Amino acid sequence: MTSLLIRDYLIFLAGILDILIGFFVFLKDYKQPRNRAFLFFTVSIGIWSISLACFFISKNLIYARFWILLVTASLITISTSFFLLSKAVTTKHFIQKKIVSLILFVALLLSAVAVFILPQFFIKEVISHYWGKESILGIGYYLYSLFYGLAVSISFYKLYRSFKNKTLSAKEKNINKFLFSSMI
Repeated sequence: MTSLLIRDYLIFLAGILDILIGFFVFLKDYKQPRNRAFLFFTVSIGIWSISLACFFISKNLIYARFWILLVTASLITISTSFFLLSKAVTTKHFIQKKIVSLILFVALLLSAVAVFILPQFFIKEVISHYWGKESILGIGYYLYSLFYGLAVSISFYKLYRSFKNKTLSAKEKNINKFLFSSMI
Protein backbone atom coordinates (compact mmCIF):
# COMPACT_ATOMS: atom_id res chain seq x y z
CA MET A 1 0.00 0.00 0.00
CA THR A 2 1.44 3.38 -0.96
CA SER A 3 1.75 6.23 1.49
CA LEU A 4 -0.81 8.25 -0.50
CA LEU A 5 -3.37 5.47 -0.23
CA ILE A 6 -2.74 5.20 3.51
CA ARG A 7 -3.24 8.97 3.76
CA ASP A 8 -6.53 8.69 1.86
CA TYR A 9 -7.86 5.95 4.12
CA LEU A 10 -6.82 7.91 7.22
CA ILE A 11 -8.71 10.97 5.93
CA PHE A 12 -11.73 8.73 5.31
CA LEU A 13 -11.42 7.24 8.81
CA ALA A 14 -11.14 10.74 10.32
CA GLY A 15 -14.44 11.64 8.66
CA ILE A 16 -16.15 8.57 10.09
CA LEU A 17 -14.73 9.32 13.56
CA ASP A 18 -15.90 12.95 13.35
CA ILE A 19 -19.45 11.81 12.66
CA LEU A 20 -19.34 9.19 15.44
CA ILE A 21 -18.03 11.71 17.98
CA GLY A 22 -20.80 14.11 17.00
CA PHE A 23 -23.46 11.46 17.52
CA PHE A 24 -21.89 10.41 20.84
CA VAL A 25 -22.09 13.99 22.17
CA PHE A 26 -25.57 14.48 20.69
CA LEU A 27 -26.98 11.33 22.28
CA LYS A 28 -25.64 12.36 25.69
CA ASP A 29 -28.28 15.12 25.80
CA TYR A 30 -30.05 15.59 22.48
CA LYS A 31 -32.20 18.44 23.81
CA GLN A 32 -29.19 20.70 24.38
CA PRO A 33 -28.75 23.22 21.51
CA ARG A 34 -24.97 22.94 22.02
CA ASN A 35 -25.05 19.23 21.35
CA ARG A 36 -27.20 19.65 18.25
CA ALA A 37 -24.86 22.37 16.95
CA PHE A 38 -21.85 20.15 17.69
CA LEU A 39 -23.47 17.26 15.78
CA PHE A 40 -24.16 19.53 12.80
CA PHE A 41 -20.54 20.72 12.89
CA THR A 42 -18.96 17.26 13.17
CA VAL A 43 -21.20 15.80 10.46
CA SER A 44 -20.21 18.69 8.17
CA ILE A 45 -16.52 18.04 8.79
CA GLY A 46 -17.07 14.30 8.42
CA ILE A 47 -18.75 14.74 5.03
CA TRP A 48 -15.92 17.02 3.93
CA SER A 49 -13.26 14.49 5.01
CA ILE A 50 -15.01 11.51 3.43
CA SER A 51 -15.61 13.44 0.19
CA LEU A 52 -11.97 14.55 0.06
CA ALA A 53 -10.75 10.98 0.60
CA CYS A 54 -13.11 9.71 -2.11
CA PHE A 55 -11.79 12.39 -4.47
CA PHE A 56 -8.24 11.19 -3.88
CA ILE A 57 -9.13 7.49 -4.14
CA SER A 58 -11.41 7.76 -7.19
CA LYS A 59 -9.86 6.53 -10.44
CA ASN A 60 -12.66 7.90 -12.64
CA LEU A 61 -12.49 11.67 -13.32
CA ILE A 62 -16.30 11.97 -13.45
CA TYR A 63 -16.60 10.53 -9.96
CA ALA A 64 -13.64 12.62 -8.82
CA ARG A 65 -15.44 15.74 -10.07
CA PHE A 66 -18.57 14.78 -8.09
CA TRP A 67 -16.53 14.30 -4.91
CA ILE A 68 -14.63 17.59 -5.26
CA LEU A 69 -17.94 19.40 -5.85
CA LEU A 70 -19.22 17.84 -2.62
CA VAL A 71 -16.05 19.08 -0.88
CA THR A 72 -16.86 22.55 -2.23
CA ALA A 73 -20.48 22.40 -1.05
CA SER A 74 -19.34 21.33 2.39
CA LEU A 75 -17.30 24.53 2.78
CA ILE A 76 -20.56 26.39 3.39
CA THR A 77 -21.90 23.79 5.82
CA ILE A 78 -18.67 23.73 7.84
CA SER A 79 -18.49 27.50 8.20
CA THR A 80 -22.20 27.85 8.93
CA SER A 81 -22.21 25.02 11.47
CA PHE A 82 -19.10 26.39 13.17
CA PHE A 83 -20.79 29.79 13.42
CA LEU A 84 -23.88 28.14 14.90
CA LEU A 85 -21.72 26.14 17.33
CA SER A 86 -19.86 29.27 18.43
CA LYS A 87 -23.19 30.99 19.14
CA ALA A 88 -24.49 27.96 21.03
CA VAL A 89 -21.46 27.56 23.31
CA THR A 90 -20.87 31.26 24.01
CA THR A 91 -24.42 32.08 25.07
CA LYS A 92 -25.69 30.94 28.45
CA HIS A 93 -29.27 30.28 27.34
CA PHE A 94 -29.00 29.83 23.59
CA ILE A 95 -32.34 29.33 21.89
CA GLN A 96 -32.29 28.73 18.16
CA LYS A 97 -35.23 30.56 16.64
CA LYS A 98 -37.17 28.60 14.04
CA ILE A 99 -36.90 31.39 11.47
CA VAL A 100 -33.09 31.44 11.84
CA SER A 101 -33.02 27.66 11.43
CA LEU A 102 -35.20 27.93 8.34
CA ILE A 103 -33.01 30.67 6.82
CA LEU A 104 -29.85 28.64 7.53
CA PHE A 105 -31.37 25.50 6.05
CA VAL A 106 -32.54 27.31 2.89
CA ALA A 107 -29.16 29.02 2.48
CA LEU A 108 -27.32 25.72 2.88
CA LEU A 109 -29.66 23.97 0.46
CA LEU A 110 -29.34 26.73 -2.15
CA SER A 111 -25.56 26.83 -1.86
CA ALA A 112 -25.29 23.05 -2.18
CA VAL A 113 -27.64 23.03 -5.17
CA ALA A 114 -25.69 25.91 -6.77
CA VAL A 115 -22.52 23.80 -6.70
CA PHE A 116 -24.19 21.06 -8.72
CA ILE A 117 -26.23 23.32 -11.04
CA LEU A 118 -23.26 25.57 -11.89
CA PRO A 119 -20.32 23.19 -11.50
CA GLN A 120 -18.05 25.12 -13.91
CA PHE A 121 -18.45 28.22 -11.75
CA PHE A 122 -16.88 26.37 -8.82
CA ILE A 123 -14.60 23.70 -10.31
CA LYS A 124 -13.57 24.24 -13.93
CA GLU A 125 -12.13 20.76 -14.41
CA VAL A 126 -10.37 17.88 -12.75
CA ILE A 127 -7.03 16.84 -14.23
CA SER A 128 -5.26 13.57 -13.60
CA HIS A 129 -1.47 13.67 -13.30
CA TYR A 130 1.01 10.90 -12.54
CA TRP A 131 1.19 12.23 -8.97
CA GLY A 132 -2.57 12.42 -8.45
CA LYS A 133 -5.57 14.57 -9.31
CA GLU A 134 -5.83 18.32 -9.44
CA SER A 135 -8.96 20.47 -9.51
CA ILE A 136 -8.88 23.74 -11.43
CA LEU A 137 -10.85 26.20 -9.35
CA GLY A 138 -13.45 28.63 -10.66
CA ILE A 139 -14.44 32.02 -9.26
CA GLY A 140 -17.31 30.48 -7.25
CA TYR A 141 -14.85 28.44 -5.21
CA TYR A 142 -12.98 31.60 -4.26
CA LEU A 143 -16.26 33.32 -3.31
CA TYR A 144 -17.20 30.35 -1.12
CA SER A 145 -13.72 30.50 0.40
CA LEU A 146 -14.20 34.17 1.29
CA PHE A 147 -17.52 33.37 2.97
CA TYR A 148 -15.85 30.44 4.74
CA GLY A 149 -12.99 32.62 5.99
CA LEU A 150 -15.33 35.34 7.21
CA ALA A 151 -17.70 32.96 9.03
CA VAL A 152 -14.84 31.00 10.64
CA SER A 153 -13.08 34.22 11.72
CA ILE A 154 -16.25 35.52 13.37
CA SER A 155 -16.73 32.15 15.06
CA PHE A 156 -13.19 32.14 16.46
CA TYR A 157 -13.67 35.70 17.66
CA LYS A 158 -16.91 34.73 19.46
CA LEU A 159 -15.16 31.78 21.10
CA TYR A 160 -12.25 33.98 22.15
CA ARG A 161 -14.58 36.61 23.64
CA SER A 162 -16.38 33.92 25.64
CA PHE A 163 -13.24 33.35 27.74
CA LYS A 164 -14.11 36.57 29.61
CA ASN A 165 -17.88 36.11 29.64
CA LYS A 166 -18.99 36.42 33.27
CA THR A 167 -22.28 34.59 32.69
CA LEU A 168 -20.53 31.35 31.70
CA SER A 169 -19.30 28.91 34.33
CA ALA A 170 -15.63 27.95 34.62
CA LYS A 171 -16.46 24.56 33.07
CA GLU A 172 -18.16 26.21 30.08
CA LYS A 173 -15.20 28.57 29.62
CA ASN A 174 -12.81 25.60 29.70
CA ILE A 175 -14.91 23.79 27.09
CA ASN A 176 -14.77 26.90 24.90
CA LYS A 177 -10.99 27.14 25.37
CA PHE A 178 -10.67 23.49 24.36
CA LEU A 179 -12.90 24.06 21.30
CA PHE A 180 -10.91 27.14 20.34
CA SER A 181 -7.53 25.43 20.63
CA SER A 182 -8.65 22.21 18.95
CA MET A 183 -10.13 24.09 15.97
CA ILE A 184 -6.91 25.94 15.34
